[in-house]
Amino acid sequence: MKHYILKVCLLTISILVIGGCASTPVYTSKSTINIKESPSPFVDQDSKILYWAQHDSKNLYLTLATSDPTSQRQILMQGISVWFDEAGRKREYLGFTYPAKDPHADGGRPPMNRGERQPMEDSRDNKEMARRLMQQFQSRISYIELHGFLEEGSFERLNYRLEKGPIKVDISMNKDGELLYKVKVPLTSIFTEEGGTNRLVSVGVEANFERGAKPSAPPSGGVQMGGGGPPGGGQGGQGGGRRPGQGGDDMDSSSGINFWFKVLL
Repeated sequence: MKHYILKVCLLTISILVIGGCASTPVYTSKSTINIKESPSPFVDQDSKILYWAQHDSKNLYLTLATSDPTSQRQILMQGISVWFDEAGRKREYLGFTYPAKDPHADGGRPPMNRGERQPMEDSRDNKEMARRLMQQFQSRISYIELHGFLEEGSFERLNYRLEKGPIKVDISMNKDGELLYKVKVPLTSIFTEEGGTNRLVSVGVEANFERGAKPSAPPSGGVQMGGGGPPGGGQGGQGGGRRPGQGGDDMDSSSGINFWFKVLL
């Protein structure tokens, strides 16, 4: 009887643990060595951002990709923060913000609430707006803010193009107007212990909103993305489908960037 009760208790605990973890998708990173096929992306449905991960013996490589006009504006105009938690939780103690606010700019960048939209007629206008934002980003001084990389609670702001730091970020746009945000971070910066397999790290991605800016709900019937569509599977964190711009035109613009996922190495 005691053994039966113990088994029931263990089963109940297992169900609770699995249920609690189910809300955060787990992406299994593939080694960059001898990869025969491209990584299969997951998608965050709210921000319309696809993401995937790869790694080698020294670094973790993250890629974010989006054709969504709202998410593109948030990334290029406000920047995003990326957080790492080796405990698999959602603690914001180690991470970076890029592009970060220029401390020397007069008045800084205009505030941009989550879900803010600008009217665009069709996909051609979206692509042209994205290209203009990309040109503006490339022409201005680029800063990166580092949180917790020197020691817990530390903060650094670096001129990204002139000062070297542990994080490498590349923002580009392909010919289809898809924004690519690629991150390279040393594994030694994330994990306190070197080596090992089946290591898990939580990754958080959020828009760098101005202090005091309150998210606004997207209006009903918003902008339609010409040619945009989420990967197959329907739910955030599901992979194995289309990239943005490959079929379907019934995807509304995103409502903001704020999501977490886990990467298994």
